[in-house]
Amino acid sequence: MNEFDSVVEAIEAGWELDDILQLIVTNGQVLLDLQHGYIVLYEAEQLWLKANTSNLPTRVLAPTSAEARVVAMGRAVALEPIQALPLWRTLEFALKPDARGWLSAPIRLNGHTVGALAAFAEPSDNEPLREALRFMTVLADLAALALERGQFWLRHQRRSQFIALLRTISGIIQQQSLGDLAHTIAHQLCEIGNADLALMYIPSPETEEFVTLGLSDTPLALQIRELGLDHIPLASNALLHECYQTGQAQRLALTNEQWPELAQLGVQQLLIVPIHDTHERLGVIVLASLQDTRFDDDALNFLNFIGVRLGYALKNENLLEEVVQAERRRINEDERSNFIASVAHDLKNALTTVIGTTQLGMRKLRRGDQSYNEKAFNTIATKSQQALQLIEDMVDVSRLEQGTFRLFIQSIDLVQLVADEAEAARGLSQRHTIQFSSSLEHYELAADQQRLRQVLANLLINAIRYSPDGGTISVRIMDADHAPAPSNASISSESELDQAIVISVSDQGIGIPEHELPYIFERFYRGQGSTVASGSGLGLYISAAIMAQHGGKMWVESKLNHGTTFYCSLPAARVM
Repeated sequence: MNEFDSVVEAIEAGWELDDILQLIVTNGQVLLDLQHGYIVLYEAEQLWLKANTSNLPTRVLAPTSAEARVVAMGRAVALEPIQALPLWRTLEFALKPDARGWLSAPIRLNGHTVGALAAFAEPSDNEPLREALRFMTVLADLAALALERGQFWLRHQRRSQFIALLRTISGIIQQQSLGDLAHTIAHQLCEIGNADLALMYIPSPETEEFVTLGLSDTPLALQIRELGLDHIPLASNALLHECYQTGQAQRLALTNEQWPELAQLGVQQLLIVPIHDTHERLGVIVLASLQDTRFDDDALNFLNFIGVRLGYALKNENLLEEVVQAERRRINEDERSNFIASVAHDLKNALTTVIGTTQLGMRKLRRGDQSYNEKAFNTIATKSQQALQLIEDMVDVSRLEQGTFRLFIQSIDLVQLVADEAEAARGLSQRHTIQFSSSLEHYELAADQQRLRQVLANLLINAIRYSPDGGTISVRIMDADHAPAPSNASISSESELDQAIVISVSDQGIGIPEHELPYIFERFYRGQGSTVASGSGLGLYISAAIMAQHGGKMWVESKLNHGTTFYCSLPAARVM
């Protein structure tokens, strides 16, 4: 694997962002024969040095620096000779006075320039800088993909948490113990808001106090209880009282004068929003953080949204149902938006790799080096196939959502079909042993041959992908009466039809964490392990839909670090 491929693999495997950025500057220096390389990114309206090859500490760059100007211009720049140009004097990292030149490519994300990749050229290198700049733009695109991937998975995780929270809130009217449910809501708020404390206060007219309706299960919350802050006199806390009276949310850096008890516990940031419905304020929600990073606008909007939903849930069942319906529509819109964003990200990933591999291959050819050609062609073919598969998956998902997904039924021998797919999988990896066994010699049924092959191919590819250390992958066909009953399984779909035949695909890989099992058949689910390779995240979603349309079922059982087994069953109604 060369330096460019290792960057692509790191992004696809889900490395930490800082590690990917450092890998980009380090490998870019090697690939392009550069001197000092570095990446700068905007955070909190300031330009920061995020990664570099000279072990410099993180720091803020001056807004008048050349790097800041490149980001502002949003276009690639190559300065040669560097000393002859005025821009040279404003460079923050002029560490190489003997450098022949300086080049920089902007990093763009969601239509905005958010940073830049820059480096100094070697004095002895006579290759025109603009040749290297072309490849620098590809590396900058990889940095953008790493940023985009992190943002997408954060949105995906928050969306799942958010939906779970709304389901919890919707259960308020049916619960016997509102207090227990409120504590669950508070803890979910704390997780989604990335806070150290979440609590909900409601006023008690009898005692003229704010009393705790719900409190997160966190260390800071335990200290709150010990200090007796789960009951606060209405007039003693100006922050809570003002939010409750005016209905205005507050986001602030906490001072000792504003809320001394929390300040003494180390709380630095507060977010306070009202709980209310259309006509009445019912209480307040508080999020607290021990970090000095301000809660962002997303956190504020999210908490305001939850404040309204809580208000409706506490006051009126009919209004709650209206809110749930409206929220369901909003979530569907979000899912469509996430779908487009994820497909665009994966397509950009594949095409950026194709472009980068092509640019690197052409650069090596100009230098008379043909050793890279074969590997380059293989990479281009592989990534082009990935892009094509993603487009096909996208079309399948669209058909499923529109109800136009159709099966083409014909008579097939299931045993022969599964045996063929197992044999084809043996050519995908030299590190894995693919074993096939069947309790039946032949099994005739009516099914869509190509769609069943698609399901099996996806399961086998996943088994290889999520078994990075190799091992045995077992493919079995068995009568449904002799198949093991699901124990700790996540089931994609149930069927009222009697199931006759079961196919299983087992690996000895990294397994699936228990908390991820409920999401395994969702669109865009991908394992979060650092060794996991790429995939569209649509395969299992489509496979489960294919089995459901056959009247079958699909489920998975897994144990972390001990492997995973997927099961697919088909109904007796299809047996010929």
